[in-house]
Amino acid sequence: MSHQLTLQADFSIFPFNFPCKLPSPTSKCKPHLSLQLPLQATFAYKYMQAPPFPSLLLSAVYDSRFTPLLNQHVRPSGMFACILSPMAVVSSQVDSLFSEAKMDVDMMLNEKLKMIDDAITKKKTKMDCHPEVPITPAEKMNAYEYPATCSVFTLCNRPRRDYSNLVYEKYTNYLTERIQERALPVLMDKHGTELLTEVMRLWSEYKEFASFLSKIFAYLDRYYIPKRGLLSLDDSMRYHFCNLVCDKLFSKLQGAMMRLIIQERDGGQIDRNLLKTVSCLLFEVGEKGTVNCYEKLEQIMLAEVAACYSQLSLERWFWGDSFSNYLRKVDWCLNQEEARAELYPSPTTKTKILDVKCSVMKYVMLERNAEKWAQKRIAEGIAAEDQELLSKYASLKLE
Repeated sequence: MSHQLTLQADFSIFPFNFPCKLPSPTSKCKPHLSLQLPLQATFAYKYMQAPPFPSLLLSAVYDSRFTPLLNQHVRPSGMFACILSPMAVVSSQVDSLFSEAKMDVDMMLNEKLKMIDDAITKKKTKMDCHPEVPITPAEKMNAYEYPATCSVFTLCNRPRRDYSNLVYEKYTNYLTERIQERALPVLMDKHGTELLTEVMRLWSEYKEFASFLSKIFAYLDRYYIPKRGLLSLDDSMRYHFCNLVCDKLFSKLQGAMMRLIIQERDGGQIDRNLLKTVSCLLFEVGEKGTVNCYEKLEQIMLAEVAACYSQLSLERWFWGDSFSNYLRKVDWCLNQEEARAELYPSPTTKTKILDVKCSVMKYVMLERNAEKWAQKRIAEGIAAEDQELLSKYASLKLE
C-alpha cells in the first residue's frame, strides 16, 4: 500500500509541483503536512504514525536547474543531496532538519519585526527631536513606510503560519507605549487651562503618530480585523487614548472645563475655542473607550447648571428688582447659556442643557415666587417691550 504526496514550493518563491509515491512502512502510516522553506533550502515531508512505529522522513535539496520526478522507489539522483530511506532515518537527523527549519523561520520573523521596529523608532525620533524639519515623500516612503509595510504584508500572508495576531498586538503596543512614554508623564503635573492645552497638543501629536502606524499596518484592516471582529486601527487608536488619558485624567479635565464655564458665566474672559476642542475630543474618543467620558461630562454639566440657576434665583440682586428687569436678567442668562451650549459637539447636549435651564427658570418665576411676582406685576405693570419676554417664559414647558 502506498500514499500519494505532492511536494509544493511556496508560490511566493517559486510555483512548482512535483509528485511522488512513497511506500509506507506500515499500512497505519498517515501523511503529515510539510514545512515550507525558502528556495535552495530543505523541503521535508513526514509520514507520521502512532507509537511505537518509527517515522519515515523524505528530505531533498531542490535546485531550480533540475526538475525532479520521484518514482516509487525513491533513489538518489540528479541534484538531490540525499534521499533517506525509512531505515536510514535516525532521530538526530530528524531533529537537526527541523531545528534548522525552525531557525530559518525565526530568523525571518525577527528580520521582519526589526524592519517594523526600525521604521517606528525613526518616526518617533523625528517627532520628538526634529519635528520642524520636513520630510520629502520619497524619503518618507523609502526610509519609513515601504520596508515596514512590506514586512507587515509578508507576516500576514505566511501560508503555513499566519502572524497577523502578533502584528496586531505590535500595533496596539506601539500606541500604548507612545501614550505612556510621551503623554502621561507630561500631563500628570498639569492643571486647569494648562492641562487642557497640553491634552490637545498631545492629542494632535498622537493622531499624527497613529496615522503613520495605520499606513504601515493597513493590511490588518482588510482581512484579519473584520474576520476576528476586532477594533479597527482607527477605533483602536481612540480606544487607547480614551482609556489611558481621558478616563485616567477625567476628574482633572472636567474640573478644568467647569471652572472655565463658571468663570465665563461670572463675566470673565476665557478661550472658548479651547473649551470647544476639548469637548470635541471627549465626544470623539468617549464612545470608543470602556467608559463614555463625554456622557459623564454631560451629566456633570447638567447637574451644575441646575444647581447654579437654583442658587442664582435665591440671590437678592437677581430677584430684588423690578419685574421688567428680572425678565431681562432671565433672558440674558438663557441667551448666554444657549451660546455656550453651541460649543458642545453633541446636539442632544444643547437640548438637555437648555431644557434644564428653562425648567429651573420656570420654577423660579411661576412657582417659587409666584405670589411675589404677581404683586410686582400689578404694582409696576409691564412695559410693552417686556410683554414678549413674559409671553416667552410663561409658555415654557417642563419636560
